[in-house]
Amino acid sequence: MSERYSKLFSLPENLYAEGSPVIIAAGALLKDNQTGRVIAQLKLRNISPKIIKAATVSLFPLNTVGKPLGETVRYEYLDLNSTRDTDFGSKSAILMPDITTRSFSAMVAEVIFADNSVWNANDATWETLKNSETLTSRLDSEMVKQFRIEYGSGAKNFFLEQKDLWHCICGAINHRGETECHFCRKSVCELKAIDINTLREHKEQRLAKEREK
Repeated sequence: MSERYSKLFSLPENLYAEGSPVIIAAGALLKDNQTGRVIAQLKLRNISPKIIKAATVSLFPLNTVGKPLGETVRYEYLDLNSTRDTDFGSKSAILMPDITTRSFSAMVAEVIFADNSVWNANDATWETLKNSETLTSRLDSEMVKQFRIEYGSGAKNFFLEQKDLWHCICGAINHRGETECHFCRKSVCELKAIDINTLREHKEQRLAKEREK
């Protein structure tokens, strides 16, 4: 039996515009093989300290060669209760009016918070965020162990700054004005001061003591 839906297109992951309270974590375009309809789905992630109760997105349909196709599609996510670091939207199907749509671009136009304050995108540019490097991608097992001894067992990535965000070693995303990670409470000043050469020296000292024992 054939699959009900075929994937036509995937958005780049983790699209972000400076100042936005959300990230477009993922997006896909699907064809319903029973009805012929084409639908889009987005997964949005709240990176704001505030609870989000509604959000509006704009999708720009494109044809098979990436040319604009018809009018912008707007969609509202309502009755949300999205707290920081939680995702929403992935179960909502956004119907594309033209069945020849084969890709799309997307942006978040507006976010409404539980306190009734509003964020508007205006002319924000949405670009892909870089992924933090994992500790294991650059360090051997003993260096990873030393890193976690000094900076906590939850450390898994290298510290990263981009746009108006900083990515903690625990994986959490924080805003430039935050002086400590909202998740693990590590100080941004401490994380900026991490020195791999010093860690390497401490590792050698630890291993020497372990060999003596």
